[in-house]
Amino acid sequence: MTATGRVREVLGATPFVGAPPPEDATDRRRRGAVVAATTVLGAVLTAFALNEHGTGPRFFLLTSALAATWLLGALLSGPVPLGRLRGGHDLAGPAALAALIFGVFVIGELIVSTNPYLADQVDGIIGHASGRVALLAALVAVVNGVGEELFFRGAAWSALARHRPEVASTVLYVVVIACSGILILVVAGVIMGAVFALQRRATAGVLASCITHVVWTLLMIALLPR
Repeated sequence: MTATGRVREVLGATPFVGAPPPEDATDRRRRGAVVAATTVLGAVLTAFALNEHGTGPRFFLLTSALAATWLLGALLSGPVPLGRLRGGHDLAGPAALAALIFGVFVIGELIVSTNPYLADQVDGIIGHASGRVALLAALVAVVNGVGEELFFRGAAWSALARHRPEVASTVLYVVVIACSGILILVVAGVIMGAVFALQRRATAGVLASCITHVVWTLLMIALLPR
């Protein structure tokens, strides 16, 4: 088996078909337990990582641990479907959506900048990805974004498949972000969580939301007015 084939086997996906294999009761219990444990650990790491001041070794240790938590939790929970994207045209769609949403966030940032409390929160978040560590911060943010999609729109979605997963997984996502205590991130989480959930529903997999999440993250880091 090729390396690409092995990755697809682990993710439980083919290039075009996003439906995971059927799960029995044991698989569902295992997935539920892994998702629950990962969510708790991820929430704790979120609270510490996003309230860490500066961009020293501790910040990158915490954010790297958070990214690893989402990735490992997703992979250990069971198959995660990639979805139904079929090539360059379909790959461009999620990227274009990210650019559109970024434009909305730029307008939002201009409005938020009139409120000192919220403006300070935005500056604190974006400030982690500036200066000499900008590239490293961007890399960690991208990996974390992919991990979030594999976990929340993949593993958690499957674990909550019987409970309106587009709603339940988004609520779970927002609750974890809320553990940071940063209001502006919670608002962003509600918006982006809903977008990612709709992508997951439309494509039956996580590839589209991964692309949108990564492109949106890079645009926010590189181009959001400071």
